[in-house]
Amino acid sequence: MRRRPIAPPARAIVLALALIACSARRDAAPDAGAVLFDGGIAQLVPLHAGDWFVFVAASGTRGEHLERSELAATERSDELLMTVRDGDTEVGRVQLRLGGDTVRVVSEMDVRSNIGAIYATPLPLFSVPVRENAHAASAVTLVRVSDGGTVEEGKVELTISSSRDPKSGDIVSRVDRQLELPGGAVPSSHTMWIRPGVGEIATESVNERRLLLCARIGGTPVGQCPPG
Repeated sequence: MRRRPIAPPARAIVLALALIACSARRDAAPDAGAVLFDGGIAQLVPLHAGDWFVFVAASGTRGEHLERSELAATERSDELLMTVRDGDTEVGRVQLRLGGDTVRVVSEMDVRSNIGAIYATPLPLFSVPVRENAHAASAVTLVRVSDGGTVEEGKVELTISSSRDPKSGDIVSRVDRQLELPGGAVPSSHTMWIRPGVGEIATESVNERRLLLCARIGGTPVGQCPPG
């Protein structure tokens, strides 16, 4: 009997890796399909130090609650750190690298579960143009958040199928993910919605859903936050 593989950083996957739904390369393969969005990366998903986003989140083990994501500058001018909080408790961190037409995820840490993922090749989180089909892969090292020690090494592959909602203009993507570890494979899937000019507005999987309630992007308010 194969041993049970260590579970991936599930919360962090919802926080960041889910967003890979929008990834696509300009030198896309012939089967990449039609272009769904051909604007600039800042038009698709504007990201700035000081931006924040509040989501209504719910999972199978917990009712609805608010989660807040905040972006901060780092020592590198081309990177941002996204910190996710549940109330006053930090639950996740995602290191993002910004490029001319791509935002990549360098690492993501699930603080609550004390496990994180560091990608040998930073994975495309958002890229333009957005196409109907995309694929991404990288070697991955799973680590303990508490001390940075290595837990396991493997590979992650993603297959993304996207469409454009004709009424809202949102990009709707299904992401099928395969985490290959020495002890076996950990598959997962989810669907997410991206609104150009805002970014992620909703994510849904078997065990969790998130819906954007309000945000401040580049100093501009989006939506309506609850008082206090």
